[in-house]
Amino acid sequence: IGHGRAPDWDRVTDLHDAATADAIAMAEALGQGAPVDIFGHSFGGTVALRVALTRPDLVRSLMLVEPVIFAAARAAGAKAWTAFQDEHLGVARLMGSGDRLGAARLFHGLWGTGEPLESLPDRARDYIIDRIHLIPAQNAVLLDDSKGLLRAGGLEALHVPVLLVEGALSPAIIAANHAELARRLPNAHCASVAGAGHMLPLT
Repeated sequence: IGHGRAPDWDRVTDLHDAATADAIAMAEALGQGAPVDIFGHSFGGTVALRVALTRPDLVRSLMLVEPVIFAAARAAGAKAWTAFQDEHLGVARLMGSGDRLGAARLFHGLWGTGEPLESLPDRARDYIIDRIHLIPAQNAVLLDDSKGLLRAGGLEALHVPVLLVEGALSPAIIAANHAELARRLPNAHCASVAGAGHMLPLT
């Protein structure tokens, strides 16, 4: 919702609930009763993890590329959390002041492909600016775990193979997230892609 050819977000629907429901429906359709391999990147990584926790019967394996469940690093008391929180909440502060361009510039600088926002083609730059409100809208899920992805015993009960993939140049909060997820997931493996940042599926 809010991306590609999907409908725009109505600012009322719970985005994580809706994305999870869509993913479950897709997994059911693709698997036709059998479990499938699920790939999720960034926000999609948190959706893939929630699908596995909610409907483990649908999942044969998970590949999570930098799932942005930042609450994992927070729960672990990671040193990277404080600096990350200040930067990330800066996007919400800029949005609150009406500075969509500034919010998009900050977010893209942290999580984009490495080039400045202004250097992108007009269409790509405008796409990011038009959708920047979707980022702070997910803070309750990603920073505070409002959906309970990190609930006691949940990750520990997930026995499917999980591959956690990160870009070697990604923000430090990603490695902290992965360390905590890998500690709790019983069948997790980690991989790092040299020269890549958060958008490693593209770059």
